[in-house]
Amino acid sequence: MAQKKSMNEKDAEREVWEYAGKISDGDILEMVEKKAKIKGFFKHIPILQQYAAAINTVFSLLKDYSTGAYREVPWKTVTALAGALLYLISPLDVIPDFIPGFGFVDDAAVIGFVLKSVMDDLAAYRRWRVQTKR
Repeated sequence: MAQKKSMNEKDAEREVWEYAGKISDGDILEMVEKKAKIKGFFKHIPILQQYAAAINTVFSLLKDYSTGAYREVPWKTVTALAGALLYLISPLDVIPDFIPGFGFVDDAAVIGFVLKSVMDDLAAYRRWRVQTKR
C-alpha cells in the first residue's frame, strides 16, 4: 500500500480526535514534561516553524491547567492540544516522519487544525495571563 503524501483538514480532524480521546490528566503532565523535546520539533523542522510561537502558549496553558492555576478552558480544548502534541511525537502516524520532504506534513496539518480550532480558548488564556501577570 502506498503511503499518503498529504493530509486534508478532515483527515487532520479525525486524527486529532482519535488521539484526544485517549488523553488523561497524566498525559497532559507528560506533554508538559516533554516540552523541550517537543519544542525541538518546532525549532528544527521547517514546516512546523510557523507554529513555534503558538506552541509556547500551548505549553503554558497545559502547565497552568495541570497545576490547577487555570481551569477556565474546556476539557475538549485541553485534550485536543495534548492529542495533537502526542500525535506529533508518535512514531505511528499517517505519514511516517522519516520520509524526506513529506514526513511532517501530516503533523503540521494536525497542529494547524487544532490551533485553528482552539483559537478563541488560547486568546482567552492569553488575556487571563495578562490580567494575572503570569
